[in-house]
Order: sequence, then C-alpha cells, then structure tokens
Amino acid sequence: MQAVAAEFNISQTCYLTRIPNSTSPNTRFRLRWFTPVTEVKLCGHATLASAHTLFTTGLVNSNIIEFDTLSGILTAKKVPDVCPTNVSEVQNGGVSDRFLIELNFPTVPVTDFNSAEASLISKALNDAPLIDVKRTTTADDIFVIPQ
Repeated sequence: MQAVAAEFNISQTCYLTRIPNSTSPNTRFRLRWFTPVTEVKLCGHATLASAHTLFTTGLVNSNIIEFDTLSGILTAKKVPDVCPTNVSEVQNGGVSDRFLIELNFPTVPVTDFNSAEASLISKALNDAPLIDVKRTTTADDIFVIPQ
C-alpha cells in the first residue's frame, strides 16, 4: 500500500477493505490512509470520498457505514438533502435524490500548552499572534489557533 501511495505521489491515498461478518449491525470497512512517505491516522477528505463512493455506487445497502481505522471507528451517515436544488423542483413537487454525508470522528482530549513554550511556537510561525495552543493527551500533538 505504501509503495502504491508513493507511486501516486498525491497528498493522501486511501484503501478500503470490506470486513465481512462483522458483529456490528452496520456495513463495516477497514480504511487506511497513506501519504507518499507514511501511513497516517486520519484523513477527513478521503473518508468523505470513500463514503460517497460506497453510497453512490450501491456497494452498501444501508444509510450508515462504519470505518475501522487507526483512529478508531469512524461513521458515515447518509442523510437526505432537504434543500431543493431549484425553483422548478419545488413548484413541481419533485423530490431530489441528493443526499448529504454526516461524518462522526473521534474526539481527542487536549490539555493547556505551557505558555512559555507557546512563544516559541509563535516565533516559529514568523511571530504570528496566537489565540490558543493546546496539546493532545494521547499523541502529544500540538493544535495552534492563530489570530
């Protein structure tokens, strides 16, 4: 998988594998994402694209898909698009087959970042003013909210 992602040389390449006979009542797939150099834990746009492909091609017959990932179980839910696409659709009482996809990602617990170290983050970002800096408690990642 990594070799193919390196050959594609795009920001993210994702791989889907159906999980047969899952204990879940929902259709389940293993989903993995790779950059050209490494596997990553989460990629929202590739998850959305995967769900859209599965829903629109008829490869799933339910409105919920579960993705087993390095970040845990992510869900994609197919919900009706209640906004009409144009005035004639409303006037003719037509119903659109359009839909939206609602993604549910895991939450990551965060803690406050040391304010003395936050100034180093600002300096590394060309002295950009920062609103907040948080650190994840699980992977030690840093979230920076610039002004």
